[in-house]
Amino acid sequence: MVWGQFTERCELTEFFRQYHKASPKLRGVDTTVTTPTPDEEHLTRKCLEVKEKAVLMKITVPTHNSLAEYIVSGPIVGPYTPPGCATHGFEQYDVQRCRKVYVKDTWRVALPDIEREGKTYQLLHAAGVRNLAVCSAAGDIGDHTHATLTHLYQDKEWACKPACELVPHRHYRLVLDTIGQSLTRFSSSYVMLRSVRDAVYCMCLYLFVLANYSYLVSLGHEDTITAWVLHHDISIGNILIVGERGILIDWDLSKQIKKTEYSADMHHVDDHQTTDQVRQPTQTVRTNAIQRPY
Repeated sequence: MVWGQFTERCELTEFFRQYHKASPKLRGVDTTVTTPTPDEEHLTRKCLEVKEKAVLMKITVPTHNSLAEYIVSGPIVGPYTPPGCATHGFEQYDVQRCRKVYVKDTWRVALPDIEREGKTYQLLHAAGVRNLAVCSAAGDIGDHTHATLTHLYQDKEWACKPACELVPHRHYRLVLDTIGQSLTRFSSSYVMLRSVRDAVYCMCLYLFVLANYSYLVSLGHEDTITAWVLHHDISIGNILIVGERGILIDWDLSKQIKKTEYSADMHHVDDHQTTDQVRQPTQTVRTNAIQRPY
């Protein structure tokens, strides 16, 4: 950057003046990240099997009544594109429980109809949904400085008009005790198909389009239809292999479906069609075909 001599105050010089005097926290530095003690470093390198030259950091995640501490090295998962939630995944050392866990560091969508992912896991586990990771801690990080504000200024006269609606986000971390591997690293076609099947069982909702209306149809199991939650983001990156089974993760964009909304949609069915006809999709998943590896 080439600096010139400003003879009068303007918006640019005022911005740099205030930025220079601002604290690291206001500049965007994550002050929740600190340095672990030598003993914590030793235990972490032994548990995670990281090299001596690898840089370790300590982070915190809110629990029910305190802050849990975790030691992290470099992320094993990063964002696919610059736009998005800046999600990073880490295998970390749980200081309190002395074990390896997976921590998801992300910027969640801060809208009223988008539930926090940790709350969604609580709801799903309470409903007895299968093939889920175990979530041990989750919560918003820091104070208001860990929230985006750009959406508040998108309609200002001086602001460039965005190509799409700007959505507020909030810094969020989630801890999973279950650590899996990518679906693309399957050891056999049996493991891959079984993992996908397990994720379908977990989702257990099928979007069936008939007569220009969308209906949620059970695939023969009661799991998430009992919790009335729609995942909204099924993809190859959200199905993990644990052993020879599959689990469904990344519930951050899921949505709770009100039973009244579902019942209202069912009233739109043609009078000549029975409810049973609407509930049956034209194609179903035959799980008995996945019985043994070949």
